[in-house]
Order: sequence, then structure tokens, then C-alpha cells
Amino acid sequence: MALNILQTKLHVPSPPMGMVLKPRLIERLDQGNESGHRLALISASAGSGKTGLLSAWTHHNQKTTAWFSLDNDDNDPVRFWTYLVATLQRVNSALGQSVVPMLQAVQPPPFQAILIPLLNDLAALSTPLVVVLDDYQVITQANIHDGIAFLLEHGPEQVQLAIATRADPPLPIARLRARRQLTEVREGDLRFALPETTIFLNETMGLSLTADEVLALETRTEGWITGLQLAALALRTSTPIPQDTAKFIATFSGTQQYILEYLVEEVLSHQSELVQNFLLKTSILEHLCASLCEAVIQGDTAAYPPQISTGQEILDYLERTNLFTISVDDDHHWYRYHHLFADLLANQLRQTLPVEAIQQLHRRASAWYAQHDRVGEAISHALEGKDEVSAASLIKQATQSMMSTGQVGTLHNWLEALPVEAFQTYPHLKMCRGWIYAVQGDIARSAQTLQEALDTLEAPPVSPEYAMLRLELLSILCRNVLIWVDTSKAI
Repeated sequence: MALNILQTKLHVPSPPMGMVLKPRLIERLDQGNESGHRLALISASAGSGKTGLLSAWTHHNQKTTAWFSLDNDDNDPVRFWTYLVATLQRVNSALGQSVVPMLQAVQPPPFQAILIPLLNDLAALSTPLVVVLDDYQVITQANIHDGIAFLLEHGPEQVQLAIATRADPPLPIARLRARRQLTEVREGDLRFALPETTIFLNETMGLSLTADEVLALETRTEGWITGLQLAALALRTSTPIPQDTAKFIATFSGTQQYILEYLVEEVLSHQSELVQNFLLKTSILEHLCASLCEAVIQGDTAAYPPQISTGQEILDYLERTNLFTISVDDDHHWYRYHHLFADLLANQLRQTLPVEAIQQLHRRASAWYAQHDRVGEAISHALEGKDEVSAASLIKQATQSMMSTGQVGTLHNWLEALPVEAFQTYPHLKMCRGWIYAVQGDIARSAQTLQEALDTLEAPPVSPEYAMLRLELLSILCRNVLIWVDTSKAI
């Protein structure tokens, strides 16, 4: 069974509502694209507007775009390349068709064997293509970086890669710069100039600040868009008279992180109890839809104010009021929180609720995902919720399909997160763990783990299920000892 693709990760997001365009940066990206630059690198801190810029640019230039929004789970080579091929196939279904079976193999070939036919497919394109990798900072696997470097070195002229990241990736950036094949957008480029700050605060956010007040906020935030947005939200909710506005701006100081934490607390404190409750509890989710949110906050919908009676309505409200909620599909069915906002909500959640209550939220999310056949997300939330019984059961269901499609890295991480007791209850998982050690070349660990599984299966009383598992385990052992060139033991 192939990896179940979450399509919202491949959706080209719309520019944020009321976004102040930066013509100079749009023009820079356009010029780099027209000059045949291999890479457009947008590298800046969280909350700087990287995703918004790329989204505005792709909508502005109307070029064909393949978009991939990365998260921590994509730090698995098989998963990464599977998603990349999937987003390319949204543009042209013929791209990467020969690559898909390779990615689904038990042991996928080296990355070059996968990328060469993919590059040949891209070379056959008759129109330009922009491939966007958003939030690339989550990638730490060296072989993924090597693959992207290979794409940059050998990719066809009509394909440009655009990467948004919080830190420069280990790619041949200096070489591309020397060859004049690199477009760069940095932290300073993304900061708002005074005219942009004025438009944003007084037109987009609906404030009526004087020129001196705008200048003071622009100076204190250094044009940092998230700081400006949070300051505007705090001003809009907590300073009804000019004297309060002046006092707020006069005392607005500190490091960016301190300012951010302070303002989020100020903004949250002026939301209704229901909205605060909703934001904090749903911060455990990577993506949000109405029914998933309602499942997580169970019962709290009874406290909705009259004008908000459903999960969809509160999500619409959050987006409409600029509370860092971003729609990730055209139908406005799925959303996500701005990453930094989500981090801060999660931090506030940890300070508000006991660990057991937070674990219960993850268990509810896991149950929803399991009911909707999203096994990967169900397992991740079950592990976060310390529901080892459900996690082990779900992993047991997923092992065969994941092993047969080469998703060894993700499966290995799940198994390592389980307690020892789970492997006694489900010896099948110990077999799987031993098999993974063998695939990874750890012969000694594999042999020890598989022998422990065999001892468990042969201990009386032996059930029919254990008898069948024992036969399966023996077949694995035979294969392994043949690989280890121990023919007599195999016989």
C-alpha cells in the first residue's frame, strides 16, 4: 500500500488576507526566475513573512507551481521524495511515474537512481515550473540534502527550486551564488519599511495611528511583520483611548521573543474564554478542520457564543480576525496556525493544563484520525498521548504496508517510542523491529531481537496466532542468515 498523501501539504496557499505586497521583492524573484536562476532562497527567522512572500509571488507571476509544505515527519527520505513526486504529479500526472514503484520498494535504491528518471521527466516539460519547498528547516537528513543538491546541479533550465527556511540549508549556496544562479531574500529584505508599516497598521489592521506612533512601532519591531501584527492586535483590543495607545507604544520594548510572548498573552487575554480554550486545545494539531477540532475539544461547543455555533464558524472567525489561522485549501475546509503562533499556544497550553489533560487531547485526536483512516497521524497522536496500547495496535496494523513500501525510517521511530511492555504484548512488533535492524545493517541487534521474539513465540502455551507468527519469523531468520552467508544455519 502506498503512502497516504495529505493533499493539503501540496496546496499552494493564498496570500494572507490584507497582505501588504512588496513589489521590490516580487520583482527580484521574477528577475531571478527569468534569468534562469536554479534556486530562490528565502531565509529568515520565524514570523518574517517567508511563506506569504512566496505565495504572493507564485500568484503574481502565474507560473506553474508545485508546492510542498514540510513538517517534521517529512525528515524521512522515502516520505520526502514520495511527497515531492506527488506534488509534481499535481502539475503533470506523467512526472515521476517510473519513480513511484522504486519508492514503494522494501529497500528503495540510492537517491540518484530515483532522481535521474525524475530529472529526465522534468527535462521534457515544455513550460517553466517553480517547485516550492516551504519550512525546509525541518530537514536534517544528509541524504535528502544530497538529493536536493543533485537536483540543483543537474535540473533542467525550465525548473526553478524555491526554498523557504529559518536557517540556511547545507546546500551548495556559495557555488550557486558564484555562478549567478541564486536569488536570495534575507531577514532585512522582509522587514517592513516605514511606508509599508503605515499601510499595514492603519489600513490592513484598521488602526488610526499618528506618523510618530507608526514610526515608534516600526523602530521597536524593526519592521518585523509578526511583531507588528501582534502589536496591532493588542492595540485593537486593549487601548480604547489615545492616552492608552501612547502609553502602550512608549513601553513597547524588549527582545523579539519577549515581545512576542508578552503580546500573545495580551491578545489571548482579550479573547472570549471559549476562543482561548479553542486555540489552546487545538494547538496540538498540525492541521485543523471543523470535525477534528470538535472531537478534540469535546463538549466545549456548548459554550459557543450565539453567533458562533460550530467548529467551522469559529475557524472562519479566527481567519477573519487575523488570529494567525491560515486556510490551506480553496474550500476553506482545512487550516493551520502560523507556526510560531502554534508554538506559543502549545507553550501556554503546557502552563495551563496538567500533562494528563494534554495527553487526553492527543488521544481524542488519535481516535478521530483512526476513524478517518489516517493511520500515521493516529499513531503520532497516540504516542504523544501516552496511549501505548492504541499506538501499538495501530502500528501492528500498519507494519506490513509500511515495510512493503519502504517507510522504514518512520516505522523505526514509532517502534522506538513504544515501551518494552508493548513488545511482550505484540511479539509481531518485536519481529518487525528485528527486521528493521537487519535492513539497516545492524546484524547483531537484529539477531538478538529476533531471537527474543522467537523465545516469546515458543513459550507455552502456544496459541494458533503465535504458531503462525513463528513460521513467519522463521522465514525472516532464514533470509537473514543467508544474507549473513551462514548457509548451514539457514538450512
